[in-house]
Amino acid sequence: MSCLNVVVAGSGSTLHPSRGQTSLLIDAGDSMILIDVGCTALNTLAKIGYEVSQINHVFITHGHYDHYCGLPLLLFIKTFMESHSALDVYTVPDARQLIYSTLKGVRGSERIKWNINIIDPDKRDKINLRDIMIKPFPAKHTIQTASLTLRYSDIKIVISSDTRPTEEYKREASSADLAVHEATFPSKMLKDAIASKHSTVNEALSQISHATLGVLYHISPLAESEALSIKNGKGLIVNDGSIIKLC
Repeated sequence: MSCLNVVVAGSGSTLHPSRGQTSLLIDAGDSMILIDVGCTALNTLAKIGYEVSQINHVFITHGHYDHYCGLPLLLFIKTFMESHSALDVYTVPDARQLIYSTLKGVRGSERIKWNINIIDPDKRDKINLRDIMIKPFPAKHTIQTASLTLRYSDIKIVISSDTRPTEEYKREASSADLAVHEATFPSKMLKDAIASKHSTVNEALSQISHATLGVLYHISPLAESEALSIKNGKGLIVNDGSIIKLC
C-alpha cells in the first residue's frame, strides 16, 4: 500500500499570532514537494525533524510575499551544505521575475544549481516529479494564482491557495482524499472576502464538502474562532507541525 504524509508547515493567513504563513510539505519518502513557503515554514519543519536542505522541489502558487518569504532562506541554507543539492522552483508566469530576483539576491546562490519552471494554470499542463503528478488550474485571486491537484498512486490531494470559491476546485475536490481550502474571513465578512478575492469559512466548507477529508488553511484568527465553533463540520483546523497520513 502506498502512503504519503502531508505536513502542515504553516496554516495561517498573512499575520496570525500562533500560526505561520501558508506552507504544506508533501512527503512521499523518496519525493518531497513544498507547496508555498511561509516565513517560518522551515523552522516548523526542522522542529519536527525534517532536514530542510534536502527539499529540492518547491511550488509557489502566486507572487504574494506571505507565500514565498521562506524561499530565499531555503536557498541560503543549501549554500552551507557540503553536498549542494539543486533547487527547482515552479511558479506561475506572472511571478517568475519576482521569484528570480528574490533568489538571485541570496548570497552564495551561485554555488547552487537552481531553476525556475513555469506552471501555467490556464493550460493545466501536468508535471511529473517521480511518482507524484501535479496539475495546476486557475484560482480566482487578485493576481495570477494556481490551485493544485496532486496524485500519488491512488491518492488525490487538492490545494486551493488564495482564491474565491470556484466550480473547478469543487469538482476536483469532490473525488479527493484530502481537500485543503483557504478560509481567510469569517462568514459575516463576505463583502471583505469578495473585495480581496478570498473565501469565508462557510464558502470554504462548501468547497470541500464532498472530499473524504477537508482541511482549512490560510486562516485568520476571526475565521479560526468561527470554524472551531462549528459542530460536525467537514473542515478540520490543524496546528502547524501536524502530519496528515494518507494511504
